Amino acid sequence: TASKKEILSFIKGFEDSKNTFLYGQRYWFATILYIRFKGEGCICYQPIDNHFAWRYCGALYDASGELPLSHEEKQNWLPWEYYRITYPYESQRIEHDCILKKG
Repeated sequence: TASKKEILSFIKGFEDSKNTFLYGQRYWFATILYIRFKGEGCICYQPIDNHFAWRYCGALYDASGELPLSHEEKQNWLPWEYYRITYPYESQRIEHDCILKKG
């Protein structure tokens, strides 16, 4: 398993491209983290703000580092696979408009 220090050090390596991943490419950064840390954790989606992050050991990470969220705020983040199954039409729109940027 990865330590928080290892995860944050890896994220720091993206400092030059941080804004790209924070403004429009959050899904892809969550995917990078998921793959880098060997498929542990999960990619999560927060529908209120339309954001993606990677959840690992109860913490959520994006290109800015660990997200400073309360326990209640973390409850708003859903595993992306769960969201895709539960809300298929909305997730297709998000994939089309936000992830794949078609249209």
